[in-house]
Amino acid sequence: MKKILFTASLAMSVFFAQAQYYSLSFINEGENPGNINTEDTEFPVGGGIGPGWTTILGASQASPTFSPVQTLPFPFEFYGNAVTQYKVSSSGVLTFSLGAATAPPSTSVALPNANVPDSSICILGINGTGASDYIVTKTFGMAPNRQHWVHFSSYTASGTDWTYWSIVLEESTNNIHFVDQRTNGAVALSLGIQLDVSTAVSVAGSPAVPSYSVNSATRADNSFHTIFYGTQPMYDAKNVSINNSVYHEVNTPNTITGTVRNLGSETITSLTIEYTIGAGTPVSANITGLNIASGASTTYSHPTVWTPTMLQTYSVETEVTMINGNMDSNPADNQASMNILVHPEAVERRPVLEAFTSSTCGPCTPGNINVGNVLTAFPGEYSKVNYQMSWPGTGDPYYTLEGGDRRTYYGVNGVPNIFTDGTDGMNSNSYAANVFTSAQAKPAFISMEASATVHAEVNYEVINGQLEIVDSKWVLNASSWYTPVIDLPANLVAHHAINEKLTYLNLKTNGETEFEHVMKKMMPSAAGQILGSLLANDTATLNNSHEFLGDFRLSNNAGDPTNHAIEHSIEEFDDLEVVFWIQTPNTGEVWQSYNTDVVVGDTVSNLTVLVEDGETLYVVDGDTFEIYGEGGTIVPLGTNERPENAFKVYPNPANDIVYISGTEGLADVTFFDMQGRAVKQVAIQSNAVQVSDLPSGMYIVRIENNELVKNTRITITK
Repeated sequence: MKKILFTASLAMSVFFAQAQYYSLSFINEGENPGNINTEDTEFPVGGGIGPGWTTILGASQASPTFSPVQTLPFPFEFYGNAVTQYKVSSSGVLTFSLGAATAPPSTSVALPNANVPDSSICILGINGTGASDYIVTKTFGMAPNRQHWVHFSSYTASGTDWTYWSIVLEESTNNIHFVDQRTNGAVALSLGIQLDVSTAVSVAGSPAVPSYSVNSATRADNSFHTIFYGTQPMYDAKNVSINNSVYHEVNTPNTITGTVRNLGSETITSLTIEYTIGAGTPVSANITGLNIASGASTTYSHPTVWTPTMLQTYSVETEVTMINGNMDSNPADNQASMNILVHPEAVERRPVLEAFTSSTCGPCTPGNINVGNVLTAFPGEYSKVNYQMSWPGTGDPYYTLEGGDRRTYYGVNGVPNIFTDGTDGMNSNSYAANVFTSAQAKPAFISMEASATVHAEVNYEVINGQLEIVDSKWVLNASSWYTPVIDLPANLVAHHAINEKLTYLNLKTNGETEFEHVMKKMMPSAAGQILGSLLANDTATLNNSHEFLGDFRLSNNAGDPTNHAIEHSIEEFDDLEVVFWIQTPNTGEVWQSYNTDVVVGDTVSNLTVLVEDGETLYVVDGDTFEIYGEGGTIVPLGTNERPENAFKVYPNPANDIVYISGTEGLADVTFFDMQGRAVKQVAIQSNAVQVSDLPSGMYIVRIENNELVKNTRITITK
C-alpha cells in the first residue's frame, strides 16, 4: 500500500436550520470514496462508453446546456429535504431545481452565486465544448450503500487543458463527493453546494481548487473532496490501511505499520491501536506524541513486532480503539485487514520493463534516452521489451499486431509509456531510478533460466546445371525452466518475446537512429502460455519455437505490418535475445523475468558436399551430382553430355571464403545486399573471394567474365 499523502483538510462547518454539513479533502487517496467504484478504466478511455454507463448529455455544447431530467436510483436528502430528480449542465452544475431554465456560466466563482440555481451541487470551471466532452452516469454498490456517479468526461478547462471529474451522491449517508480522476494540464475550480443565493458550503480552496491527478486512466491517482451530511464529531479516526508488504520472510521480525486519518474536529495527540494475527490474542499499544489535524492523515508503527515462524498465509487485522483517551464516535471505520504470505528466503528479482514507443513519436526520443540513462546504473539486472506502435502518424514500421495486443492488454493510449513488472504505467520521460529499485526490492519466488538457438535451414535443387537455393528459413528454438520456492497457483501466463537487441532500419520522423530491444515476435503469440499449478521446489520446462519464413521486409508504414506467415523483419539474426516472464493475467503482476542471448547454430540443409579422389560431389536429397567441364556445370553423376560456359559459386552458405569456378582470366565480382546496395566489388584472377568482412545475411553475387554475366544468391554465416 503506497504511503497516503495528505493536505490540511477543510474542517469547515456551516450550520443551517435545514441541515448541517462539513467538508474534508482526501488528496492522493489512490482510490474512490468508500472504494465502492473499483473500475480501473475511466470513461471513455479506449473503445467508448463502458458497461453500465449512460450518456445523459452529448458532446460539443456550444453554450451551457442542461441535460434532460434524471431520476435518482435511491432516496437522497439535500439540505435535509428529500429529492428524487435532478438535471446537469454542461457547465458543471447538478441541480435539484428542475424548473431552472438557464444553465449557469462555467466560470469558477465563489459560492453562493446568483447565477447558480437553488439546490445545486457545483464543479464550476469546466465546460463541455469539446468533441469528447460527455456527461455519463452509473450507479455502483448494493442497497443501502449505493453511490450514484455523474461523470464529466474529458471536459475542457483553462483553454486547451482537459479534465475528468465526478459528482457522487451516496445512499444512506447523504454525503456528496467530488472525485478528481484525470487531468491534462491545470485547473482552478469552485467545488461546493448551494441552497440559495445566501447559503452555500464550499470545498477549501474554492474557487481555485487544483487537480491532483495526472493523465492516467486508473483510480490509482485519484483524489476526492467530501461534503459530509451532519455534525462533525470531536473524535473520529478512520483506520485507512495496513501498509505492510503482502510478503514476509519466515523467522524475521515484522513491524505492523498503517495509516490513520482524523475525521473528527479535535486534533489527535494519541491513539490506542491493536493488531491481531489470525485467531490470536490482540496486541495493544498506546501511540503518543501525535499531531494529526482534522482531515489530515499519518502513518504509524506498532511498537510490538511480530515474528512469524510458519510458512503460511496469515490474516492480520488492526483496530483503532481509543482517541486521546476517548472512545471513537464512529467505530464502523476503525478496522483494517490484510493477508500476509510468510515465505522462505526469496530469490533475486529481475524486473521486466515493457515500453511502448514509436519512431514517429517526438516525445519518445527524450523518453527512451531518459529510460536508457536510468538503466545504465543497473546493467544485467533487468529484462526489456520495446513494442513499436502504429501511431502517431504512419507509426513505426516495426509495429506488429502482437505489440498491439500488449498495448490493448495494458490499456495504453499514448506513447511513450513504460510498465515495470506489469504495473506503474507512466510516461517514459518521468521514469526514475526509484521506480526500478522499488520493483527490484519486491521479493521474487521463482528462479528462471532459458536458452535459445537460431539456425538457417536451406533447401537446394540443381536447376539448369546450377545448384540453386529454392527454399530457406531461420528457425529459433527456445527452452525455459522455472522453479518456485512457494506453491504457484494455476492460470498464470508465461510470455516469451523475441527481440532484436539493436535495430537501425526503422528510421522515421523523431530523430532516433538506433532502437533497442525491439520486439519482433512473441512465442507462441501475445496471449502467452497458460500454466498449471506447481509445487514449491518443483521445476517445469517450456519449449517454444518460431520459423522466420521468407525474406526480410521493412513495411512502408504500420498499416502494413510484418506477416509472419510469409516474411520477417529481422535485420541481423546474430543479434537476437529471448525475454521470458511469468505474469498474473487479471492484475498484470509479474512474478519474475529472465533474458538470454540467442546463439546462432550451424546451417541445416538437404545438401552434402563430398570430395572423392579430388573430385567434388554434391548430394541433394539423396541424389549425387558432379561438376562437368571448365564451366562448372552440375550434372547427375555419370552423365556424359553436359552444357558449357556455366559459373559456379560455392560453398553456399559460406563463411570466410567464396569460390567461383568456370571463369577464364580476369573476372569482376560484385556482392549486393538484399536492399540492392553494392557492398563489395573485386576483380579476381583466381577462383577465391574473401568474404569475412561481410555481415551474416543473404547476398546477390554478380559475375562478369569474357562477356558472360551471371547473378546468383548466396548466404553468408558467421
